[in-house]
Amino acid sequence: MNVDADREADADTVTSLIANAAKRYTAAPAILAPGRSALSYADLWQQCLAIGTELRARGHGPRTRVGLAMPAGPEMATAYLAVVTHACCVPLNPGAQVAELRRWFDAAGVTCLLVAQDDAAGAARQVAAERGLPIIEVVRDRRAPAGWLQLTPAGEPVGEPAAVGCAPSDVALVIQTSGTTGQPKVVELTHEGMVSSALSMIEAYQLTARDCTINVRPMYHVAGLIVNTLGPLACGGRVVYAPGFDGDSLFDWIAEFRPTWFSGVTTMYQWWLAHEQDYRRKTGDHRFRFLRAGSAAMPPATMRRLEELTGAPVIEAYGMSERTPIAVNPLPPGKRKPGTVGHATGVALALFDADGRAVANGDIGEITIQAPGVRGEPIGEHGLWFRTGDCGRFDQDGYLLITGRLKELINRGGQKIAPREVEDQLLEHPAVAQAVAFALPHPTLGEDVAAAVVAQAGAAIDPAELRRFLLDRLAPYKVPAFIRVVATMPLGPTGKILRSSMAALCARPADGAIDAPRGETESRVAAIFAEVLGCERVGRHESFFALGGDSIGGARVLSRLMQAFGVELPANELFVYPSVADVAQEIAARALQAEDVTREIDALSDDEVAALLEHEDTRLS
Repeated sequence: MNVDADREADADTVTSLIANAAKRYTAAPAILAPGRSALSYADLWQQCLAIGTELRARGHGPRTRVGLAMPAGPEMATAYLAVVTHACCVPLNPGAQVAELRRWFDAAGVTCLLVAQDDAAGAARQVAAERGLPIIEVVRDRRAPAGWLQLTPAGEPVGEPAAVGCAPSDVALVIQTSGTTGQPKVVELTHEGMVSSALSMIEAYQLTARDCTINVRPMYHVAGLIVNTLGPLACGGRVVYAPGFDGDSLFDWIAEFRPTWFSGVTTMYQWWLAHEQDYRRKTGDHRFRFLRAGSAAMPPATMRRLEELTGAPVIEAYGMSERTPIAVNPLPPGKRKPGTVGHATGVALALFDADGRAVANGDIGEITIQAPGVRGEPIGEHGLWFRTGDCGRFDQDGYLLITGRLKELINRGGQKIAPREVEDQLLEHPAVAQAVAFALPHPTLGEDVAAAVVAQAGAAIDPAELRRFLLDRLAPYKVPAFIRVVATMPLGPTGKILRSSMAALCARPADGAIDAPRGETESRVAAIFAEVLGCERVGRHESFFALGGDSIGGARVLSRLMQAFGVELPANELFVYPSVADVAQEIAARALQAEDVTREIDALSDDEVAALLEHEDTRLS
């Protein structure tokens, strides 16, 4: 453990962690923001004590669940630390609507609300008023140092500093999961668990008081709350709090504050690369110590370009709402393995199969952990483990590769397909910037593989060509039956792709909206599709497999096409050309090739034809 992490190891609550940092780094800057002076560690702790005193004076203690409705920025960071060090903090999404907040207030057990006096926070105030909950207001002063808050009008005393009474086992923070595959759930983090996560952050990334980062992540998920706040502030670092991800200003902030590290998601970094000339122009010779990548897998090409642009290693990591980090790739000179998330960090990590047996190296199993503050459940005879719901495997060196969520595994006629395997190959195509594979309901197979892709800037993607590309890299049953090219992916607030909404991209339109076949060839192909599938109508751009086709039905289609058009198509042709329009176009192309060959043969003399036949006989014998 590095020196700074070792110094903090005596802390057993978030309260003692921040109090110790204030004693150790008293005058050092802690919270910064564009256009503001910095808030020191001593002043940050005084802010925590003042708000804690007000909470205690109103009868709110460690078990009070305080809803925190503040816009992104330095004041949100101060308010979060003040509440979490004296009570239980429930950060609220400032963009959430009344109906969402009603559900969240009830699920999280919010008992009072803290808001900025000059911020309407209308939805949160309305829900609190409906439930008769007390509302505590804080005053922001943008002329004061970044993060400065005042609870009462100037001149009124706040009383003696509050006594600190939080215990390691107390719930300190209540958050929602990102909900990318379904409805978000409530996650309760204890002081013990949060301290353990902060110390693991310090150790994994060798953070010290010399480090600085810029937070552009939401302050109601673990990325903003722990990765970009609790970890760096526990060891005396500086954190710049921006009002969210602002592409117009990010590079200016980098030039101004010279951060040593940055934590982002793949979509942010892809935007970064799309504006690399602006980055070079504005940041000059600035160099990061490392860039952290989390929340989703990063395409290898993106990683290579990002490292070339910034001169910094990209460190892929794995964590979740219940615990972060779980695994991290080592910093140089350690060996990084792109596509993996490295080794376990501050946790015990094991992979188990559905029957509770530990899996062999190289085999896929559910990722389970044991960590301070994280509740587990019995797994076979192995003791208590927390089930992450993620699947993964260890390589020969013990590096962890995430293969997807258990609920994301695609069961195609009994064959299990990990979406990550398909996505990794899609991302190898030079025209693909983003890719997501997902299950599509299928009447005979149960599920089939579908994918959505976003093109690189200036590139065009032909789904048929992309399938041919995949057929050289994947077994045919793993090649998506349906590929949709989209302008953007639906993203959650943390930058993760909302996989739960992807199947809607492939939903069949109402009958009246089906694009009818064009021309005689398409009409005949559509009739064959409809006959085999038992459909009344088939649109020209609908996928044979998405409509319920399978390999047996595909063989019947190819046989009927041969009879109808005299063109023999390869057995895997429908995987490459699954729509009526695709098949019709391929039939026309092959017919044209046949005509060209016929014309060439007709132009040959009898002796040339005889020589050609003799050569063919020799080749086949």
